[in-house]
Amino acid sequence: MLTLDEIKKAVHDSSELSKQGENVEAMKLLDERINQAVKSHYSRAMQILCRHASVIAEHSGHLQEAKRYRKMLAEVERESR
Repeated sequence: MLTLDEIKKAVHDSSELSKQGENVEAMKLLDERINQAVKSHYSRAMQILCRHASVIAEHSGHLQEAKRYRKMLAEVERESR
């Protein structure tokens, strides 16, 4: 299971990659962490990471990826109710 520190690090590291123009790498890093959160059924981590990934994807023009992240986020939020 992901720890809070690992989630924070993923957000920080992906933000830094995005600032350097490495948006695809940032999304790959977030995808890895999202997959870990999915496997451990850690819905709060999935929400944080999907929301952050959708912002990076949309900002960098990867609109299909942004849509995919938002869809994942909506599914998690629906299941969390």
